[in-house]
Amino acid sequence: MSTESLKRALEAIERQIEQERRELDKIKAEDAKVDQELKEITAEERKLTDEIHEIESKMHQLEGKRLEAVRKLASEEDAERRKAA
Repeated sequence: MSTESLKRALEAIERQIEQERRELDKIKAEDAKVDQELKEITAEERKLTDEIHEIESKMHQLEGKRLEAVRKLASEEDAERRKAA
């Protein structure tokens, strides 16, 4: 191979390396973007999960109050029936 053909081959390889480097940079940038989106989605998921647990806790408290009110009402109705009898 002549010096000129070796230089052309080397230039072609260098262009290919540069093209691959640009592609790699592009993929890394996309990966970083997706990684950031994933972090944001994960944070939002945690926030929503916390809200769900808070609402479920309130619902359980309200259910407890409802059951207590039902028991009290039944007890008072039973007492009224005994008085009437």
